[in-house]
Amino acid sequence: MISCGMAFAILLALSACGQSKAPSEETPPDSPAQTPVESPETPLPEREVSDTMLLEGKETQVFLDISDVEITFWDQASGGTLLAAAKYPQEIPGAAEALSECDFTDLDGDGNSDFAAWFRFEDGSMASLMWFFADGGFVYNEEFSQLPGSASGGE
Repeated sequence: MISCGMAFAILLALSACGQSKAPSEETPPDSPAQTPVESPETPLPEREVSDTMLLEGKETQVFLDISDVEITFWDQASGGTLLAAAKYPQEIPGAAEALSECDFTDLDGDGNSDFAAWFRFEDGSMASLMWFFADGGFVYNEEFSQLPGSASGGE
């Protein structure tokens, strides 16, 4: 009798260990699964610069995230999917504030925009950088670029 009671107690303990939610927190079987909601205390940063570029022959709205090492292109203003990145050949401090103009012309007719960016810095210096779209992403072109502080560069 004692062994039966102990076995019953062990079964109850084991079944209680398998529950990850309190019964009031369980989702009924026919209700849709809930998607996690992000906390309003930690909102994702909003990308304020957007434009339209050609990707695989389709006009696509992109949102730019400009840093001191690259410009990334996203499909949404906040969060979203990374579509492409244009890496600088060297760090450019203050690039986000200095970006003055972008161009997304498909120069080689491959159905993808090539990318040019012009920067105007507080000290009056300028830079222009050029990337061609190749092999599924942007490839920096030194010949048609002028880095900050360079005396000459491509037009």
